[in-house]
Amino acid sequence: MSDQAGAEDDGRRPARPALVVAGLATVVAGLPLAVALAVSRSPRWYPAMDDALTEMRVRDVGSRHPPLVGLVGHFYAYGQRGSHPGPLSFWLLWPFYELFGRDPWALEAASAVLQAAALTAAVWIGYRRGGRLGALGVAAAVVILAGGYGPQLLLEPWNPYIPLLWWTVFLLAVWSVLCDDLALLPVAVFAGSLCLQTHFSYLGLVGGLGLTLAAVLAVRGLREPERRPALLRWTAGSAALLAVLWALPVFEQLTHHPGNLSVLRENFAQPGTSPTGLDLDSVKIWLAYLDPTGLASASDNAFGVRTGPVLPGLVLLAVWGCAVVAAWRSRQRDVLRLHVVVAVALALGLISISRIIGELVYWLVLWAWGTTLLLVIAIGWTLATSRRTPLGERLLPLARAMTLVLAGVLAIGAVRFTVDAAHTELIGASESHILGALVPDTVTALASDESPGGGPDGRYVLRGPQAGILADVPFGLLMELERHGLDVGIPPYRHEWEVPYRWRHPDDATGFIDYVVGQPTIDDWRARDGAVEVASYEADDGGPPIAVFVTSAP
Repeated sequence: MSDQAGAEDDGRRPARPALVVAGLATVVAGLPLAVALAVSRSPRWYPAMDDALTEMRVRDVGSRHPPLVGLVGHFYAYGQRGSHPGPLSFWLLWPFYELFGRDPWALEAASAVLQAAALTAAVWIGYRRGGRLGALGVAAAVVILAGGYGPQLLLEPWNPYIPLLWWTVFLLAVWSVLCDDLALLPVAVFAGSLCLQTHFSYLGLVGGLGLTLAAVLAVRGLREPERRPALLRWTAGSAALLAVLWALPVFEQLTHHPGNLSVLRENFAQPGTSPTGLDLDSVKIWLAYLDPTGLASASDNAFGVRTGPVLPGLVLLAVWGCAVVAAWRSRQRDVLRLHVVVAVALALGLISISRIIGELVYWLVLWAWGTTLLLVIAIGWTLATSRRTPLGERLLPLARAMTLVLAGVLAIGAVRFTVDAAHTELIGASESHILGALVPDTVTALASDESPGGGPDGRYVLRGPQAGILADVPFGLLMELERHGLDVGIPPYRHEWEVPYRWRHPDDATGFIDYVVGQPTIDDWRARDGAVEVASYEADDGGPPIAVFVTSAP
C-alpha cells in the first residue's frame, strides 16, 4: 500500500497528513492519558525505590551532576554495580518534569508525554506507509496494545516500561527504511537508542535489527549507484544523531575506571549463573507471548512471565506463514519487507529469551507484545493490499469494509482505554501510603531550629534497613526531604544504589534521620537518649509499624 494509494483509495482528495495523524493520536493517546493523569493527581503519589531513583536522576539533569548512565541495574563486575547503558530517558523526561512542576505527578506527566509521542510516531509511520487506511490500521493496533498495558504502566516512569511503545516505533521505522523511506532512518536511530539505553534487555533486539538494516543499506549503496547520494546523506545525518545520543555514555566510559560499559560487558562475559538457554521452556515462553488475545490484556500478564497456552501462538504463526506466501505470490515488495522485519524480530526475540541470565522476571520480556503487534499488523497489511491482486478481486467486498472494521476496533479500544484510565490506581500504593504518613511530620520537625542536628541548617545522614520489603521507602523519603530544601545524604554503605555526590560520611553530619521498622526496634530507639521520634506509621494490613527518629551527631 503506497502513500498515494492509501490516501486516494476512495477517489477523494487526499487528507492532510498532520490532521489525520493528530486526530488519531488524540483518540489513541491524548484523551486516555489525560484522563489517567487527572485521576492520578489525587491522592498524592510518593515514589519509592526505582521510581524515586528515577526522579533523582531526572532532577539531576539540570544540576552540576547530570546523569551519564541509566538507572542502576542487576549488573556486577570489578567489585561494583553497573547501570543500564544510557541516560536518554532522564534527559527526555526532564523538560516536561520541569514544565509540570518538579513533583512526582510531574514525573508521571512527563512519562505520559513520552508514551503519547511514541503512539503518535507509530500512527505517523502508518500514514507514511499506507495513507489514511494505514494510519487507521496502526492506530487501531497500538490502542489495543496501549490499553492492554494499561494507563498505570504507561504513567510509571520505571525504565522497563518507558521503551514499551518505542519498541513498536523502532520496528515500524526499520520497515519504512527497508521500503526506501530514508527519512525514517533517524527515527529508527532515536527509538532504538531510547530502548537500548533505558533497558539492557533490548541489546540483542535493537542490535540485531540495527545490524540487519545497516547490511541492507550497505548492499543497496553498492548495487544501486543512483541511490547512493541520498543514502549517504541520510546515513551521515543518522550517524551524527547516533553519536549525539550516545555521547554521554561514551564520555562516562572514557572518564571512569572501570566505565559503566565495561561493567556491562564483563557482567555478561563472565556471568555468575548460566543463561536460560535455548530449550523447550524458552520456546514455550516465546510462543505464549504470541497469543494475540494477550495484546488486549498485557497488563494482566505484566507482573509475571507468561508461560501458556502455546496453541494460540502456533495458530498465529500459521496464519502469518500464509500471509507471507500470499505476499510472495503477489509480489508485494513493501509487505514482504514488513514480513522480513517480523521474521528477524521473532528470531531475535527467541534468542534474547534464551540468553537471559539469572531469574526470568516479567520485565525482561514485556517487549514481546510489541513484536506480536507487528506480526498482527503484517497479516492485516497483507490482507489490505490484496485488493490489487487476482485474489484481491474476490476479496474486494471485505477490503472495502476494512475501514469500517478498523474504525470500530479503534473506537472500542479507545473507549476501553479511557474507561480504564478513569480507574487508574496509585503506583506503589503501599509504599506511597507509608511515605504519605511519614513525610509531612518529618519535614515539619526538621523545619524547626530546635530539631536535633540543627534542623533546616543541619547536615543529615538518612539511614534505614539495607534489606527487606520496606527497605526501598527511604529513597522516597530522601527525595521529599530534598524537595523541601533539607541537606540530606546517604551513608556510603548504600553506595551501590546512589551516586557519589549524595554520599555523606557520618563524621560530616550534624544529625541522623533513622527510618526504623518493627515494634522491637522502635521500642529500642524510644529508649535511647537524645532520639526524637518525629513520625510514625501503623499498617492497617498487619504489617510492621514504622517510625522516623532524629538524633544529633555525637
